[in-house]
Amino acid sequence: MMAILSGVPGLEINVQSLEGGVPTDLQEHNDDGGWTFRKFSDVEDAKRSSKYVESKADAEFRIRIVLKHPYQMTSQSLTFKASVDGHGIAQASCTKDYFTRASGFYMELISARLDRINANQITSRPLKFSSIKKVDDADSTRVKEDVKAVAGLGEISVSVFRTMQRDPILPVPANYASPQHTPPTEVAEKALKGKAISHAVTYGDKQVMVRRMKETVDVDGPNNPVGVFVFKYRSREDLQAELIIPRSPSPEAPIPSMDAKNLGNLPAERRARLASLKREIEKIKAEDDNVHPQLCNRGVKRRSAPELISGRAYKTSRTTTGTVVVDLTDE
Repeated sequence: MMAILSGVPGLEINVQSLEGGVPTDLQEHNDDGGWTFRKFSDVEDAKRSSKYVESKADAEFRIRIVLKHPYQMTSQSLTFKASVDGHGIAQASCTKDYFTRASGFYMELISARLDRINANQITSRPLKFSSIKKVDDADSTRVKEDVKAVAGLGEISVSVFRTMQRDPILPVPANYASPQHTPPTEVAEKALKGKAISHAVTYGDKQVMVRRMKETVDVDGPNNPVGVFVFKYRSREDLQAELIIPRSPSPEAPIPSMDAKNLGNLPAERRARLASLKREIEKIKAEDDNVHPQLCNRGVKRRSAPELISGRAYKTSRTTTGTVVVDLTDE
């Protein structure tokens, strides 16, 4: 399943788990709570999507982007800007020339956070869902700091822009000192403001890769995307707590058999009550058998007996036509 936009046909994005090394689409659930993403609130509904997905702790994941017919490329390139937990991690671009040569099909997989270290090299760190610990800390300073740290927590977003690519105009710096985001490992529960969030995105081991730098310019400005996709990732328990999916039914406790061993483990008062109840049931059963003796042998076929009143049957006779006549006299 992939999230789509009714206003941008041909553009599809989803999140895939890489647990066990096998790509698996994360199941998507509708977000009926309205648009809560911090940005792009003015974008029309047909060009934005918000879904819930189920995350598993310690599982790596990736973002899968597909652009295909009938999308019409109206700019030199289309750029996909990915963020997790409110922090940009990577971007990918599809040029109009490539889209044309590929007969109207483009796919990109974003599976790592990319940071540039110089004009020709970047670092790559895999994306992974991790558990965060919630602590009961009411210290106001701690809570304020954690509120800032968890802004955007639990969200994966991809915003799509019409762009133009070009070589850098300004001199390329020899080294980059880009800020390194450190995901929280524990937060004050009050900082989450009632949200059921127990996962965050962390990054794996760093690898250095060669990649030339290209400057990307948003043709329509930074606040006018072609489309926006938001995926709110939650653990299964969090999805149940927020009523996104139904809770798992509690297993019914097995009823112990009332054999001698089990009865011996019960308190004396309860054993006495059960014994009394058993005697009462047997008494009722005996009375029923005496009143309705024809029900005692259900396996034996017989003609329907006349209704019993006061414990005895009335006299019956059969006419020449086969009709049964019941004698209602009491003699």
